[in-house]
Amino acid sequence: MVFALPYTTLLLMLLNIMRTKRKSLFGWSNVFYNYSLLDFAKDAWMPFLIALVLLAVAMLNHTDMYVQVEKILDLGISIIPSMVALIVAAYTIMLSFILSDKVTSIKNKEGGADFIQSINSGFAFCLLISILTIIMMVLAKGICNMQVEVEPTLADIINYVVYFLFSFLLGYSVFILIGIVIDIYNSGQTSLL
Repeated sequence: MVFALPYTTLLLMLLNIMRTKRKSLFGWSNVFYNYSLLDFAKDAWMPFLIALVLLAVAMLNHTDMYVQVEKILDLGISIIPSMVALIVAAYTIMLSFILSDKVTSIKNKEGGADFIQSINSGFAFCLLISILTIIMMVLAKGICNMQVEVEPTLADIINYVVYFLFSFLLGYSVFILIGIVIDIYNSGQTSLL
């Protein structure tokens, strides 16, 4: 129960932000206005399936899930900070594009402003998910290091859920990098307009 509290709180905060209506061009409400749940679903279906397959294989092989949870946490904690740095570097490239004179002509074309907001929101959401994932993984690793004793059946259930959650979040954090590549490509293509 203690393990689920920080994640439930973060999820509720995100859902509250997502359901708020856009009040201005700034802030998280605008990010979620431009990066909707449908966009999230389009980006999340493949990592969800991969996490589900990994969980099914682990369950069928009666794998020690506590060990697997520790391994996925170690993997995530080691690679996600580098991914965040990559996303920030790519976002810097995008900002230089957004601040250029070319954007003025794109904004004036039909759908141009929506295109720019979509790319900007995609990057912001990508950063948010990656940062929340690393925070959650660090918290989970801290809880794992405490070696809290829990009834074995409950421990198995918790470990399965945690393994699935972090497999999904790690996969999603990697998978959305593909979207960043497409966004950078699309921005480059605007030079042809």
